[in-house]
Parts: sequence; structure tokens; C-alpha cells
Amino acid sequence: MLLSLTGCAEFFGTHEGFEDGAFAPRLAVTGMATFEVVGVSPSVTTAGAEVGVYMVSEPDAPVDEFVVEDFWFCTFDGQAAMLETGGNDYEPDADISDIDENDIDLSDKSLDDNISVVTFTVPEGSVTGEGLVFTPSDTQYFILGID
Repeated sequence: MLLSLTGCAEFFGTHEGFEDGAFAPRLAVTGMATFEVVGVSPSVTTAGAEVGVYMVSEPDAPVDEFVVEDFWFCTFDGQAAMLETGGNDYEPDADISDIDENDIDLSDKSLDDNISVVTFTVPEGSVTGEGLVFTPSDTQYFILGID
């Protein structure tokens, strides 16, 4: 069986995330901050809807130096491949007052930590399962339910 690896599939196929001239989300990123996923809101949605991936960073991390293009997403398609998409918006100082408290887990986090959110539109063909977000610091998994 011959597979053509690009984007999300390439990440899983090579464990490096890119080959010559292909998808390489962290190559253009400057600055240093770690981003740890603490939840997705809404945690259950439909394909074509917008969701936010909430992350925490250290209190002194320069999260305002990043832009939405520094993040990339993969969602599960129910088979062996992932569907990829870029983000819609990035807020380095997220307001969490309007989200369902069951969608994010801040139990182990300090309220002094930076809480940021990147929104993206769930690609058509996505099904319930693990998703990935490529952040400027690493790659994080999240669970997304699709109705």
C-alpha cells in the first residue's frame, strides 16, 4: 500500500512533522513559551463549528508574542488519517468566565498562569476522538466529541 504523507499524516508517518518544503509549523516561530492543553470548549460539537483549545503557560511566558499562524490542528477522521486545519483566532489572555467549567481542567494550575485560547473550525469529516494541536513549544493531544 502506497501512502502520500502530508501535514498531519506526515507527522505520524515521520515523527518529525515535516519533510523538505512541507508542513513545518514550528520553523517560523520566535520566542519561547510552553503551552499545555487544559481543555476544549465546547467539548462536544459538530463538524463545521468553531471550538476553542484552552492552554496554560507560565506566568512570565511571553504568550502575547505569538500569532494564530503559530498553531495548527489535526482532528480524527475515523480511519487512519487526520484532517488538518489552521486556527481562526488566538487570544493570549483568554476570558474563561463564559465557558462550561466541565470543559477545562484548571484544578492543578495556578490562577497566576497565562490562560490562552486558539479557536479553529472543525473540518468536515471529523469524528469523535483524539485531536492534535501543534503549538510553538510542542504537540499536545485533546479529546473532541462530534455529534
